[in-house]
Amino acid sequence: MPNPLIKSHLETAIKSDPHFGQAYYELAKISIEEQNIKLAIKLLKNAINSGLKKTSVSKKRGGALLKKRQFPQAKRHMFKMGLSKYNTSIYFSELAQIYLDLFDLVNAEKYALYSLDEYTDQSTAMYILGCIHASHNRWEKAGRWFIKSLEINFKNAATHLSLAQVKQKQKKSKDAIHHYLIAKDLDQSITSTSLDKLYKKYPEL
Repeated sequence: MPNPLIKSHLETAIKSDPHFGQAYYELAKISIEEQNIKLAIKLLKNAINSGLKKTSVSKKRGGALLKKRQFPQAKRHMFKMGLSKYNTSIYFSELAQIYLDLFDLVNAEKYALYSLDEYTDQSTAMYILGCIHASHNRWEKAGRWFIKSLEINFKNAATHLSLAQVKQKQKKSKDAIHHYLIAKDLDQSITSTSLDKLYKKYPEL
C-alpha cells in the first residue's frame, strides 16, 4: 500500500481515536522514511502520551476491580496495562534512536531509560545505552549494556558488531573476533577493516 494511502488510513484512525498510540507510531515510521524527523519526533511523543494514558486508565480500573474482588475482570485490565507498557517502551526506544542518530546523547539516554522503566527487557533501549557509553569511551559499561541486549535479542547483528568493537578497545581480541563473526553470519553486509585485520591474527577462530 503506497505511503499516502497508509497515512490517510492512519490519520482517519487517529481522528476516530485520538489516543491510538500505534497509529501515531506507524505514522512516525513513515515520517522517518521520508526524512521528516521533526514530525517523527512529534508523532512519537503523541504515541508515548497515548500509551502512558492507556496504562494509567488500565491500572486504575484494574485496581478498583481488585478491591471489589472481581478478579477475572481485574486480570483483563492488568493484561491491557502490561501490553500498553510494552508498546510504550517501543515508542520511547524509537524516539531514543532518533536522538542517538542526531547525536543528541542527553535525550537519547533519557528516553532509553524511560523505555526500560516501561519494560525492563527492551533490548533496543539497552543497545542505545551501550552506544552512548561507547561514545564516551566507557567501554566496560557499554559492553555490559550490549551483553544485556543480546541476552534478550541474540540475533541482532548490529549489537554483536558494537560489542566486538568494544572488546577490541578493551584488548580482548578473541572476544572481539567471536562477536564480529557472529555479526557477519547474521548480516553478510557487515564489514570492519580493523576487525578483519585482527581476525587474520587468529585464523584458528
